[in-house]
Amino acid sequence: MRGKKRMTRHAWDRWLERFDEFDLDKELAAAIPWGGQLHGDESWLAPCGAVFIVSGSNVRTVLTRAQALANMQHFVRRALLEESHPTTAEGPPIEEPIVEEFPVARLRQIAVDHALRLSWKCKQAKNELRLAGFNPADTTQREVYLTAYFAERRRLLGTAAKAI
Repeated sequence: MRGKKRMTRHAWDRWLERFDEFDLDKELAAAIPWGGQLHGDESWLAPCGAVFIVSGSNVRTVLTRAQALANMQHFVRRALLEESHPTTAEGPPIEEPIVEEFPVARLRQIAVDHALRLSWKCKQAKNELRLAGFNPADTTQREVYLTAYFAERRRLLGTAAKAI
C-alpha cells in the first residue's frame, strides 16, 4: 500500500483478534487493491487473507476474506433488488418489514443490569441483548437502552459520591 497507513484502535483490535500470528507491517506492505466498499473506502487484500478497509490514510477495520466477500455480496444483492423493483410511480415500492413493538420495560431492566456490571459497548452486553431478543443495531431499541443505561450509571455515581 502506498504511504504509511495509520491503524485505528478498532482496526488494531480486529487485527489482534483475527491475524495476530502474522507480521502486520509485512502484510500491509504486501497488500494489493481488492474489491470495493461503500463510501469511497478501499479494500486491500494481504497475503495472509486479511482485508484492510482503508479510508484515506487510515485503516478503519480488518476483515477476513470471507467477511469481506459476504459484505460485498450483500451490497450487490441489495443493488440488484433495488434495480429490479424501483421505487417509482411505475413499479411497486419495496415493502419494509413490519417491526413489532418490543418490550420497553424488559429492555430497560437489561440496561440497569448492564450498568452494574458491563460496559454498554462490550461484546458480552450486545450478545446478552441479542439472546433476549433485542437488536443492538436498531436505533429505537438502542436509544431506549442507552437512556436507561446512562440514567442508572448517573444514579450509581451519585450514590457513590454521597457515600464518601
